[in-house]
Amino acid sequence: AFTSVQFGVLVGIGGGVPSAKADIRLGDVVVCQPSKDCSGVIQYDLGVKMKCELD
Repeated sequence: AFTSVQFGVLVGIGGGVPSAKADIRLGDVVVCQPSKDCSGVIQYDLGVKMKCELD
């Protein structure tokens, strides 16, 4: 349907806990490049919603 679109941009707000290996904080720009085995889009929601809380 969109034959002339060459790039797609997904913009959103993510949250996480910085660690020694991944010091990513609010305001940082994270870029992912697709590869042979991965589309470049990663779903990362390991939390489970229970009783109006996130465990």
